[in-house]
Amino acid sequence: RYIGFVAERLFGIFLTHQLRTVPDLKVKYLQAGFFNSLDCPYPTPIQHDRCVSIALTLSDTYAVLGSVLLQSIIENAKPADYYDFLVLDSGMNATSRTMLSDQIEQYANTSIRFINIEKALEPFKLPLILHLTNATYGRLFVLEYLRNYEKVLYLDADIVANGDIAELYRTDLDSVYLAAVRDTVSAGWCCMPEHIMQKYIKDTIQLKDPFDYFNGGVLLFNISLLRSKYSTQQLLTLAQKKSWTWMDQDVLNHICRGNVLLLGQEWNVMAHTGQQAIDPPEKYAPVWLQNAY
Repeated sequence: RYIGFVAERLFGIFLTHQLRTVPDLKVKYLQAGFFNSLDCPYPTPIQHDRCVSIALTLSDTYAVLGSVLLQSIIENAKPADYYDFLVLDSGMNATSRTMLSDQIEQYANTSIRFINIEKALEPFKLPLILHLTNATYGRLFVLEYLRNYEKVLYLDADIVANGDIAELYRTDLDSVYLAAVRDTVSAGWCCMPEHIMQKYIKDTIQLKDPFDYFNGGVLLFNISLLRSKYSTQQLLTLAQKKSWTWMDQDVLNHICRGNVLLLGQEWNVMAHTGQQAIDPPEKYAPVWLQNAY
């Protein structure tokens, strides 16, 4: 850029001289513009008969985990399919983006595009807990920025795929808002004596069956149908107004209740560490759900 910087200053000197020495010089001044991001805000679907559209939210903190997820998908992919990766960027530097782009460009049946949502998140005072950052709310932006898509498979960054997710993507959503997997941890909590989760799911989330509460890590969105009912703005405003325990996941469980296709547990298996690995909440869940897990 140094040549550009020098040229801009030289042009200023040149124009000042012209204005001083050429009285009838005609000059029009235009408003300055600043582009915070050159990303295409509303990407269009890849034109391929067997395209699989996958969205994920990444920041610098999760970029390396996202790289592992991408590689696991690619290594289980079928050559006949095309994998369209859409990264909702909640704060990645150029190095992280380049790393992911270089990784994807090695494969003929994949592409990756970035959509900066960092500025869009700023106006909202969104609650956070534990290890979770603003990036967790990125999944709510699929309705806004992926508006040109009929459906999109959203995946959390901390996932490893050990099978071809094209099969999941091609699930028929029919007239439901989304497809998801039951949350086995919450199911276990609901069965523990005096645990607050059962009352919370009944009264706050307003689910008739507490075992229909789903995990937000793997979501197959029916974009067109969900957009006809809600906007990202509405969802983020709702996220601010209520006291949600698991934030955006609870918002989606609340607004989608009765309109969810519950998938088999094999599509989203939680691996525990620490104390939960020793005493997993799943062991308290109903037997049918324990067996599925």
